[in-house]
Amino acid sequence: MILYLVRHGEAQLNALGVLHSRNYNDNPLTDRGRLEAAAAALLLRRMGVHGPVFTSPLLRARQTANCINRNYRLMIG
Repeated sequence: MILYLVRHGEAQLNALGVLHSRNYNDNPLTDRGRLEAAAAALLLRRMGVHGPVFTSPLLRARQTANCINRNYRLMIG
């Protein structure tokens, strides 16, 4: 089995120089972060990667996973 790890796209606080936030729903992706998530999704599709997508409950991670997840099952936790 091969496991692929993808970091979330740029979030609003990342753009301001803040490295992390502990609040689950206050740090959405920026426009750039959405583009990064779409690029990751496209790369994984081109590589033929398929299977379930797992993510943390943080908003920025869920938004990135949702972009990748269009054809896969999403597990949040």
